[in-house]
Parts: sequence; structure tokens; C-alpha cells
Amino acid sequence: MNRLSKLGNYPLTIITSNISTLFIGIALIWLAYELGADDQAYLFNWLIILLGFVIGWGIGTLLSPFNPDEKENFSGMVKAISAFISGYILAKMDKFFEVIPSRDFFQESTLERIILFLVAFFLSMIIVFINRTYFLKILERPNQSENQ
Repeated sequence: MNRLSKLGNYPLTIITSNISTLFIGIALIWLAYELGADDQAYLFNWLIILLGFVIGWGIGTLLSPFNPDEKENFSGMVKAISAFISGYILAKMDKFFEVIPSRDFFQESTLERIILFLVAFFLSMIIVFINRTYFLKILERPNQSENQ
């Protein structure tokens, strides 16, 4: 149990979350391949998954600042992202709602890719949040005590 205590107060959360992420990531890779009808579709599925991971990683990082300075910096980024979303993306939502009723939107491949994106997004966001909140802050503490 001594080795586990080095992982902080929630070692099993860290361990099970990272192992689960590994298995779900492998499942996503396999699904991207299985859902792709050809090499181009397979690569597009991969691109969707990578986009989900990168966006999830960024949001997971924004949700779990290490210290007050980082929290202050992140609040500025959140405001800029919010302004972009509310200004540009919401202004273009009418185009999105025009596409939804069309038959092309409800193709199986479109819905599969939306699911691949969402799984990758939430998986990445959750694992970054857990590692930054429960694990990396534990590693940072000894350095802070040396500086004081």
C-alpha cells in the first residue's frame, strides 16, 4: 500500500482511469478501422477521433488548473472561447439545422462518426482532468514546499 500512497489520496481512481482509457482507446482504434469501408473512410474516422481527443484534452486542461496563476490565465482563454462560440458558431447554427433534416445527415456513417468523436472527446477530457487533479498536483506539492 506504500507505493499506492505515492499516487495521493485516490490511487485506485488514477490507476483504473488510466487503464480504462487505454482499453477504450484501443477499442476506438479498432472501431475506426471496422467502421471504415475503405482506407479513406478509415483515415477520416481516425481524424474524427484525433479531433475529439485534442479538443477534449484542451477542455480537460482548462477545467483543472494547477494553481491560481494558471486559473487566471485559463479564465481569459475560456472567455475568448466563449465569445467565439457565442458569436461565430451560434450565428452559423441555422446552416446546421438546415442539414439535419436531410437524408445525408442521418446516414449510418455520419452518426457513427459523431459517436466516435464524442467518445474520444469525453475520454480525453476525463482522463486529463483526473490526472491533472488527482495525480499531477500530488507530484507538484514537494516542489512547492521547497520553494517556501
